[in-house]
Amino acid sequence: MLNISGIQEGFVLDHIQAGMSLQIYHDLKLDQLDCTVAIIKNAKSNKMGKKDILFSDSLTTTSRSM
Repeated sequence: MLNISGIQEGFVLDHIQAGMSLQIYHDLKLDQLDCTVAIIKNAKSNKMGKKDILFSDSLTTTSRSM
């Protein structure tokens, strides 16, 4: 069982097209930050069939230009 703690400062991107979360991870340059990142791939979705979810405990990405 995966346990992700509550978000103090951060974000969750939900309803990502299945298979796209790693591209978004790199586009947001999350690999360059010292923060917790969780990527859930191919989660079941009633609406989309399958989806990805990306969780980060950092707001740094939203405050800098990309």
